[in-house]
Amino acid sequence: MEHNINESLPLSNEEFDTVLLSDVLEHIKEPRALWAEMYRVLKPGGVVILNVPFFYWIHEEPYDYHRYTRYALESMATDVGFKIRLLKPIGGSPEIVADIIAKNIVDLRWIGPGLAKFIQWATAVFVRTTIGGKFSLSSAERFPFGYFMIVEK
Repeated sequence: MEHNINESLPLSNEEFDTVLLSDVLEHIKEPRALWAEMYRVLKPGGVVILNVPFFYWIHEEPYDYHRYTRYALESMATDVGFKIRLLKPIGGSPEIVADIIAKNIVDLRWIGPGLAKFIQWATAVFVRTTIGGKFSLSSAERFPFGYFMIVEK
């Protein structure tokens, strides 16, 4: 079934146990309406699992509308009645810097794609080290790459 989720969902009340929303919320014109719809279609005890970007390039133009702080996510979820089970930043400064550099060099003739992949790989290796992991984690609250969230009805 194809449906524009900027509109009411053609689904029954309390029909689902889980809603998965991955890198979608930033593309919704009226996100509070979608939060209400998710609440409506979930059974009691049902969960929404979602992630959203924060420091990220404009994508899927012209349908890239929002970037959310943890405070906006908390507000939208609790305003419709969800209980927050988990809300945490994903990535931090190292991941953001690597992403910005990689996205800006990927189109360089001959070396861009390979160099962009190398930068992303090297950053992933770095943040798996003790010092890299601490740096990423300590910077994530102020400079989140995105957020991961689980809420329950």
